[in-house]
Amino acid sequence: MNVHPGLVGASAKPFRDAVKALLEKHLSPQRLNTMAVMGISPPEPWVFVSMLMVPQAGLKPVPGPTLDGLHAAQMFSIVGETHVVPRPIVPRGVV
Repeated sequence: MNVHPGLVGASAKPFRDAVKALLEKHLSPQRLNTMAVMGISPPEPWVFVSMLMVPQAGLKPVPGPTLDGLHAAQMFSIVGETHVVPRPIVPRGVV
């Protein structure tokens, strides 16, 4: 949780501890079947990955239907002309 500047330092410790306690109370391995994670190389780009729990293999990245069904990650960057790669799409039959 040290990635976000608002969660770093002694003044943020009570909040970090509260979030950690909440997760530990309500998130058990038996209930964990999907997860979304974000990575950043400061100050950017931000990379988002959706993951699925696969029995005997753990969490694995999965392609997203809004990412053309092929990509498992999406990048956001304010630098340049293209800010989101790959660009999201609306899957057929959703709208």
